[in-house]
Amino acid sequence: MKKLILLMPVLAVLFISCKKEANEVPDNLPNDLPVTIKDVNGNVYNTVKIGNQVWMKENLKTTSLNDNTPITEYKAFNPNASTFPWNSATNPQMLFQWAPAIDLNKLYPTALPFDYYGVFYNQFAIQSGKLTIPGWRIPTQQDFIELKNYLASQGHAGNEATVLKSKIGWVVSIGNGTDLFGFEVRPAGSTTIIGGPDFQSAIARFATSDVNATNTKRKIASFGKNGELGFEELDMRFGVCIRLIKE
Repeated sequence: MKKLILLMPVLAVLFISCKKEANEVPDNLPNDLPVTIKDVNGNVYNTVKIGNQVWMKENLKTTSLNDNTPITEYKAFNPNASTFPWNSATNPQMLFQWAPAIDLNKLYPTALPFDYYGVFYNQFAIQSGKLTIPGWRIPTQQDFIELKNYLASQGHAGNEATVLKSKIGWVVSIGNGTDLFGFEVRPAGSTTIIGGPDFQSAIARFATSDVNATNTKRKIASFGKNGELGFEELDMRFGVCIRLIKE
């Protein structure tokens, strides 16, 4: 009887420990505790955890700064083309334009919603520092390098772009991805320096907060042909998409 009494506390501890472990979420899940976030316009975004980082898994769509200041919309095409430039040194404006949700290559089975690819922002909007959501920020190039290194550590060295790209929407010559981690990079393209959309279905470019002080070019994370996640330094006049990262 004395032995049974001594065993009871041990069994209780084991029971509590097992119960706790059963309710815990494993740390190695790629989508550990999914969370949604909302921007100032009320757009809701899904997020994804990859390694120690948490990212938006959709491109930013806000058309206002986080202090509710509206961003002016730029339209590249007639009959409603904007009469002001995409970039102007003498009259700088913070501008956005919707990345065209046009399936020119017949790659999707159904019509795309107008905001499918999110928004291109010009340099003045990005430089405002107000395209963020509380607790989230525009990533640095080092953030993307950390993402790349994590994927390499998981056996995807040289194929980081492939496992992050969406399974649909990329032209055959570039190749669809496998979206193995739920990051779902869609081929929105970017703009030209004068504001015309370009490279849709062939490339995805994400702004970083880093600018090369020597040549004043913005550092960009670039997803194109299947294989490695790459980096570019683009003329500041290019319009690109944004993915925020959790602070």
